Amino acid sequence: MTPFHRSTGAIATINLKFAYGICFGFIAWLIWPTGINYWGFGLLSIMIALSALAVTGGAIVTLVKLLAIESAIRNFSRRGRQPKSAKLAGDDDLEQAGML
Repeated sequence: MTPFHRSTGAIATINLKFAYGICFGFIAWLIWPTGINYWGFGLLSIMIALSALAVTGGAIVTLVKLLAIESAIRNFSRRGRQPKSAKLAGDDDLEQAGML
């Protein structure tokens, strides 16, 4: 039994951000102009490349935060002992304690 749940939503978010960054980078590379006549595509390509870097940077920041949280949880769980089960009190135990 673990008291903390796995953060699958955060992992999926990180993976999607990396995928978006790769897609934006590919689109920026794809529309890079080959001639001077299409300079507008160059500006658009630079803006898309910058957004790809921003999305990828955001994914890295989210990844570092998630790793820090999981590291803190792991260190916290190492401090405590494993839970022990107690025996159930029967009628004899209750009589000896004066409860029956």
